Parts: sequence; C-alpha cells; structure tokens
Amino acid sequence: MVANTPETDSTWCAWLRFVEDEPSFTFRVLRGEGPQDDERVSAAGDLLLDGLLEVAYLENLARKYGDAAVQQYLDARGFKGKLSKRVGDFGEVLAGAAICENETLTQPIRKLRYRERADWAMRLSDVFSLRVEGTDITAFCYMSVKSGVTRPKREVAVDGYDQLLEDNAQEHPEVLFFVAEQLARQGRWEEIDRLDRAITSAVPTPKMFRLALVFDRDQWRDDLLMELDDREQVLEDFAVYVVRLEHMREVVERAYGLATERCFSR
Repeated sequence: MVANTPETDSTWCAWLRFVEDEPSFTFRVLRGEGPQDDERVSAAGDLLLDGLLEVAYLENLARKYGDAAVQQYLDARGFKGKLSKRVGDFGEVLAGAAICENETLTQPIRKLRYRERADWAMRLSDVFSLRVEGTDITAFCYMSVKSGVTRPKREVAVDGYDQLLEDNAQEHPEVLFFVAEQLARQGRWEEIDRLDRAITSAVPTPKMFRLALVFDRDQWRDDLLMELDDREQVLEDFAVYVVRLEHMREVVERAYGLATERCFSR
C-alpha cells in the first residue's frame, strides 16, 4: 500500500529561510542554508514524492499489481540511475517549493511528473509558477535551476541566466502551453480559463525571472556570481537564490531512499 502523501507546495521547507544580501551585485541575491538533520531530510523525501510522482496512480498500481509494479514505476521516474540526474531533479523540486513559499507563488503543475522518460531533459523552463491575487494571475515566474554535489563550473550562473533570456525573448514561452495541456487533461477548466486570460490580456502579464543555484555547501564559491555580475542585466524582475546544503550528496541519497520506503507498506 502506498503511503498517503498530500500534494502541497510547502510548509515542509519553512525551515529554509532566505536572507537577502546587501546590494553588492547588480542583481538581488537571496541565500538559504540547510543542515542535514533527520527532520529536514524526511521532509525532502515527501517533497520528492510530490514533485516526481502521481501518488494516486501509485496507489492504483499497488492495489492492482503489487509492489513489483510500484518499483518499476519508481525506476522509470528517476528513483535509480545516475546520481547527477537525481541531484538535478532534487534541486529543481527543492528550489521550486522553497521560492514559491518565500515569494507566495504557486506551481499549477509539477512539471517533472510529465517527462516521457526520467533520463530525458525537458526543453522547458525548469520551474514555472504563478503569482495569483484573487481570481487573477498577476505574474508569470520562470525559473532556471542549477544544482550539484561537486564544484560547479565557472559559467554555471551565466548558463542559467541565458536560459532565462530565452524565456524573455518569447512573447509566450512554450511552458505556458505545456501547463495548459496538462490542466486540460486533468479537467481543471477554471484554472485553464484563468491562465488563458493572463496569456491573452491586452496588458501583458508581468514576468518574473529567478535563478536558483543549489549546491553542496563546501563546493560553492561566491566568485561564480561575479561571472554573472559582469554581464549586462536585461531582465527587469530578476533575482538569484543561492541554496547551500551540508553534505548534499548524502541528503539526496537519503531523501530518495525515504521517498521509496514510503511508497510501500511496512
């Protein structure tokens, strides 16, 4: 039997408090750090369940076909294989939930659930979220996420910024229609209508751009931000989130292990 895991954006990551730097760069920098205690790793396991899996589908698999079918599904969704891929997924899920809580945003869908294969990259914004006020969408937020447990390459921040420039260059980035398609498949018609109103509004819906850098605490170097600081900044509402995790490799391995355990009866 699959454990009941509610779909939520979040209070699990309330511990990751972001502090904004003094203006030492040409862009806003917000920093958060996370220790490796059991409570936080357990919460990260819940987040992976929510971000990568359709829990209702898992429950159906377990009920009709047993644990072997559940394990096969987990393997297909990226719960085994290259560590670098799992670290990448972990970074996206963590960063998306954390900044949504920090800025009161919402993700209309969990994008990583809809990959055709877990080892394929999706050619869309890493995380797409919305600012909603009342019944209206008041901003689209596009986020690029870079993460790793080893020393990042010199251009890591610049590469993430360039991905955001691609979203900025398009009047209607592809992820908008990908989200609408998934909402339609789920019959969430009110949300589709709300999204359509924001896309077709005579006054363009504002865009927010966020770059999340999620790395092992001992591997991160602040001089990597200097590479981006040297670039001309063309995005109007742009900020960088730097998340440093203590012993990140172990955190990722344990979080995936806990998430896997919760998919089976004890």
